[in-house]
Amino acid sequence: MIITKLQGGLGNQMFQYAMGFALARHMDVPLYYDSSWFNESFDPAIVTPRSFALDIFRLSGQPADAAMVKQFFPTPHWPDKIWHRLKRILGTEALLYEQQPGYDKIILAKARKNSYLQGYWQSAAYFSNVELALRQEFQFVEQAASPYTAQIAAAALPVAIHVRRGDYAHNAATQSIHGLLTPAYYQQGIALLQQALGNGIDWFIFSDDPTWCSAAFASLPNHTIVDSSSYPHWYDMQLMSTCKHHIIANSSYSWWGAWLAAHATQLVVAPAQWCATMQAIPQHMHPAHWETI
Repeated sequence: MIITKLQGGLGNQMFQYAMGFALARHMDVPLYYDSSWFNESFDPAIVTPRSFALDIFRLSGQPADAAMVKQFFPTPHWPDKIWHRLKRILGTEALLYEQQPGYDKIILAKARKNSYLQGYWQSAAYFSNVELALRQEFQFVEQAASPYTAQIAAAALPVAIHVRRGDYAHNAATQSIHGLLTPAYYQQGIALLQQALGNGIDWFIFSDDPTWCSAAFASLPNHTIVDSSSYPHWYDMQLMSTCKHHIIANSSYSWWGAWLAAHATQLVVAPAQWCATMQAIPQHMHPAHWETI
């Protein structure tokens, strides 16, 4: 069996599930997910509080119980430590920790039919070979229903813009890791898509800070700021997935909103610097046709 540990927000959980799903398919074994992280206590000034979010999808993977998870971690007693060490030497079990951001083929080479995965696994390359099956996994149980749903459906050329502020803007610890995209990034992205698509674009702006967006995008024609404050947490992602083209933030949430919307002529603009602590995006993070600026 493959057990993948879930942590973080919805987008991160989707990457973690996708990695586990791809590995389970490759190994032809069942997939389980460990959601125990959401029961742990963290300092909210350092770690943004989160909850298990994948119940919005029709997943085939099942929750792992404590006994399943425990079998990958030895107790302090030396016989148990020796037994676990022996299983890993014999290649019957693997405990896999992400060593670096992006795609790491060495990790895949170490995987066994019984593996426990812990990491963020933010690379489309990990699951590109099971993309069609994964899209079936990430089918929303419910459908968003609001005036925005009909407005996007009626638009000839709907383009999603995601502006992530929230904890990125107001939590110093989070901002030091992730960074905050500047208005210049969005201006460049808008100009790029206007040049590629011409006139007739309807811009749909998704953000956790609509007040800031109202000022920042005041001069952008034909734009709508989507106010989803009274809707479920998955609502924006599903609406993004119904748009034809995307300017995403440095956020796994809009990464998946764009990925779920994939079609043959899709244009996606993504930030070249994904995190403040990185000089470049992780290797193979984005699908090959996405443009970074």
